[in-house]
Amino acid sequence: MIPEGVGIVPATVMVLILYAFGGGGGAEAIAFGVMLGYVDDTLDLPWRCKIILPIIGVIPLLGQYTGSTYIKMIPGLNLIFGDIFDLSWGYYLYMVCLCIFCTNSINIYAGINGLEISQSITV
Repeated sequence: MIPEGVGIVPATVMVLILYAFGGGGGAEAIAFGVMLGYVDDTLDLPWRCKIILPIIGVIPLLGQYTGSTYIKMIPGLNLIFGDIFDLSWGYYLYMVCLCIFCTNSINIYAGINGLEISQSITV
């Protein structure tokens, strides 16, 4: 199978629309992901790069997050952790792992035509 870089055109349009409507860190993270995907298609990056580089791409997204890192515990666990639990740095670690997973799982499904777009829509 020969990778194609045609997806960079609609992805660039989407990032520009996100910037126009104030997407900020999300648009920057998506732009980095698009560049990573294009570079991977053209240079065939090793897997160690595909694990490390999304960490750099998620930094603008996490840098703009000013919301709460508290979660409400389910019955049973609230006896151990209390009703409200602060994830603090654990939230940021979770988001980094989630971004690495999403980036690589979509890349893996790209080999099976049509599956990556359905995964992108549901994520």
